[in-house]
Amino acid sequence: MSFKRRSKGQGLHHRQGSSKGGHSSRRGVATRREAILDLMFVTPAFVTGTGEHAAPVGISTIRELLRWWYRALVGHEAVLGLVDVEQAEAGVFGSPRLKIRSPLQIQVVPGTSFGVIPAGSPAPSSGIILDTTPKLDSIHYLGSGPVGPVARRECDDHGVANEAAFNDPATGKARRGQILRQPAIAAGTTFTIHLSWNDGALDDRQQEDLIRAAASLVALGGIGSRSKKGFGALAGAIDAAEIPEARSWWESQTYGILHGPTLSATAGFPSFPCLAYGIIRPDPVVSSTWEHAMGRLGQLYLAIRPRGAAAWIGGSAHPKRDASVLFSVLSEEEGFRGVATLLPYVQPGEEGARDLRDYVTAFKEFCWPEEG
Repeated sequence: MSFKRRSKGQGLHHRQGSSKGGHSSRRGVATRREAILDLMFVTPAFVTGTGEHAAPVGISTIRELLRWWYRALVGHEAVLGLVDVEQAEAGVFGSPRLKIRSPLQIQVVPGTSFGVIPAGSPAPSSGIILDTTPKLDSIHYLGSGPVGPVARRECDDHGVANEAAFNDPATGKARRGQILRQPAIAAGTTFTIHLSWNDGALDDRQQEDLIRAAASLVALGGIGSRSKKGFGALAGAIDAAEIPEARSWWESQTYGILHGPTLSATAGFPSFPCLAYGIIRPDPVVSSTWEHAMGRLGQLYLAIRPRGAAAWIGGSAHPKRDASVLFSVLSEEEGFRGVATLLPYVQPGEEGARDLRDYVTAFKEFCWPEEG
């Protein structure tokens, strides 16, 4: 869902074609172009290998996330037969199968506020209790897996957890209640992503789509385990001194995602998540804390979670299917706001298409929980 801001007399701007962006430097030595993303975790992130002195996330993870959102961005053009999405991706991110090397280099730099919540710590809570069995705080419901209680089978006969981090230092026995079962990057942690390439290696269209994909990731996505349920949500901005249009691309993409209509959601559905077919519903309520914003997301997910034959819409591990339903938390001047997104796509052979159509209708009609 790639948009420009509207001005008087203008409609949505759809980009076509491309031109070379940049020239080689003198004496045949290539100069570099760089886009710097200054980012902050709005909600805790469960990232494998988290440690006190580790980068918040690996380079390969960032590359794959950008690739995913790049495909979501340009995917509708592939559906319309305008581009070969695999070839388009390869031009930016490379492809071993097509024997194309990526011109994009990525560097991740932790910020000074980098913080880790150790495994075994009490899990954050929203105070919003869901009518599940057993009853759960809404954040614990969304975080099931990385968040959970210490099970009896994980303890010895004296109630001491086999995992030392899960024990309460005061009693020496397993903590009660919901805990973090793995370390988490703390909310408020900052880091920087440097995206760079040789001048001329990416044309104007590729640079724009790369930046719009990054903006989409920050607006709707997240990093780490359970990121599609609101964990690892991001906030941030871009600095690209050598690309004057970069900031307007970033801002117009974010604005269009949250305020614009879809571009092409006509007959049928794509075979992978596409922003142009997305249905995006920001919470009308601004919360004073990220915990409360996530709590409201949990309330909503309990009500609209795909079930039965439609459960695959929420994602599955076996077979591997991306979730069509995504949740994130925005950081705004007034506070925090949850966002619910549906990026509908059909399974191979259009299996489940009827269930998907029914779910799309229900998603369009859902109501956020009342304020409270």
